[in-house]
Amino acid sequence: MNVAELLIVVAAISSAVVAQQAGFDDERRPAITWMSKDLVVDIGDAAKVECRVKNIGINTVVWMHIQQNGVARPLTSGLTRMIRDDRFNVRIEENGELYVLDIAEVREEDSGPYQCQITYSSPVYRNVMISIKRPPVIGEGTTRDLRVSENQTVVLTCSATGFPPPTLYWQKEDQSLLPTGESQHWNSTMIIDRITKEDRGIYVCVADNQVGDGDRRPVKVKVEFPPRIIIPKTRVGQAVNYGLNAELECIVEGFPAPVIQWFKDDKTEIVNNRDYQTSNFLGENDFTSSKLTAKRVRALHYGTYFCRAVNPRGSNEAAVSLYEVSVPSYEQGGKPVDFLGNSGRKMVQTISSVALLLLVAFLMH
Repeated sequence: MNVAELLIVVAAISSAVVAQQAGFDDERRPAITWMSKDLVVDIGDAAKVECRVKNIGINTVVWMHIQQNGVARPLTSGLTRMIRDDRFNVRIEENGELYVLDIAEVREEDSGPYQCQITYSSPVYRNVMISIKRPPVIGEGTTRDLRVSENQTVVLTCSATGFPPPTLYWQKEDQSLLPTGESQHWNSTMIIDRITKEDRGIYVCVADNQVGDGDRRPVKVKVEFPPRIIIPKTRVGQAVNYGLNAELECIVEGFPAPVIQWFKDDKTEIVNNRDYQTSNFLGENDFTSSKLTAKRVRALHYGTYFCRAVNPRGSNEAAVSLYEVSVPSYEQGGKPVDFLGNSGRKMVQTISSVALLLLVAFLMH
């Protein structure tokens, strides 16, 4: 065997010895053989995580909490608690191979990864996650109250925090059907294409994860649209010279609330005076009732009146006719003329009393 061959044999033997020694070192090296599974716990409950180790020797097992900012916070070292919070305690079982971290009365800030670490020349560690159940809280990313125009596309979005991650859905506050045709829209986002005035109302985002009562956020959607006019009675009759009033009415729907004016024969604007009185009554769902009262109807009142409504989205008008009839109508808030006056009424009352006494006396005979 020449020198070259001898060197090759020596190198092979040396490699085998090194490999055997490395294997021996691996068997004696500290290790974590088992970790408990990730936990999900309720606030106020107790939590327990476990870490099984071997070949600890002179080394120490440390429990650490990885906080939200990424900083590892040491909790225990061996059997020593390294923080003042006495909710945290450690136990060693199974002949020093099982390290148990107990957490009493869990709080929301206790969530996150917990690390079991063996302090060795090159640290050995494994993590376990503790997740704390939290009720849903709808966040700032949720749509606020909206004011939109008819035919506009509206997007309602909702976001919420909580654990487990909450389920989000939309519904109407009055439980009516949504523009999508559903009673509930099971998504964090709902799109209303070409919104109409019928779609206005209060929409509610609901967040639920079976923890607590969930959370709700109402969103008021107002839809601007031009005035629409309804005339309950297009022809109103009243007799002349009876001192009776006539009442004309138009019902206006529109948002923003329209400005309502009355005109006679489409020319002269009616203002409050001795002959006319106008009044508006604001109702629900963007309705306004406007009434024009012709006082103590005379011939000059007869004609065609126009109810005109204007808002930033448009204008509209409708006609009502006041015409003469021979028989007076007492259903329009008018009162007949008091031809007697106070003295006349007293005289009638006196005559009536005397007549009643005479009638009684006659019957008694």
